[in-house]
Amino acid sequence: MDPRLSVALPVLPALAHALVLRWEAAYLAETWGAGWADVVDGLRVLSVWVILFAVVLGVLAYAARHPEAAWAARWFLVVSLMVEVGWLAVLGFLRFADASDASDMGEPSLAIAIASLGTMMVFVAATAAGVATLRRTAVQSRRA
Repeated sequence: MDPRLSVALPVLPALAHALVLRWEAAYLAETWGAGWADVVDGLRVLSVWVILFAVVLGVLAYAARHPEAAWAARWFLVVSLMVEVGWLAVLGFLRFADASDASDMGEPSLAIAIASLGTMMVFVAATAAGVATLRRTAVQSRRA
């Protein structure tokens, strides 16, 4: 696989997850009001960081035809994969820890929870596939 495509692989899942974060922020603002303003602002800021991540990946994907840029992109993806796995664990805990709780205060709707976990799992899988492909490409280029 082309190294540029490997780096660009997580861009669309990242943007989809940012969209779901914005959806959750709008839902909480509408449903729970000003009492959840800090959480809403936090979700919006987090979505901006995810969008910036996608932009950086786009720039790295454009530059990844050079071996040094492909190396930097691979390590950027490896570090981001660690952060993504941690965020996926936090999302899993937040979505299912209070499943037995009778109160639904501050919890997103089921559609948002499923979309959030789904987009994050696709995001992690795309990043892992990009890292694996870049690693395989680097090994093959050393052999040649």
